Amino acid sequence: MGTYLEENDKMLKMKDGDIYKLFFNYLKKIFSDFDLKKVRQKHLFKLAKAQHVVSVDYKNKIAKYQTPIKDVWLFNYSQIYPYDRGINYAVREANKALELISQKS
Repeated sequence: MGTYLEENDKMLKMKDGDIYKLFFNYLKKIFSDFDLKKVRQKHLFKLAKAQHVVSVDYKNKIAKYQTPIKDVWLFNYSQIYPYDRGINYAVREANKALELISQKS
């Protein structure tokens, strides 16, 4: 999960635990079956300026959607190449995800 904030947003000054609580509470609202106990790891990154930098051959390095782990898929902003961050591109990737996952079901 991620978000882009204004430079003076209060969330940038929040403690990590409070941010996790905020995000996980929203996950619970969206997915009623969400169980925090099943979260194995979580990492929080705060950057003043955030944008991925890609190499010339980046297209050949993009992670595959289906991971080697059964029923675990990877969909994130690193896969929207050649575009740069954007909700519309994230929605496009989500649609790809739904299509791919439904084909495997």
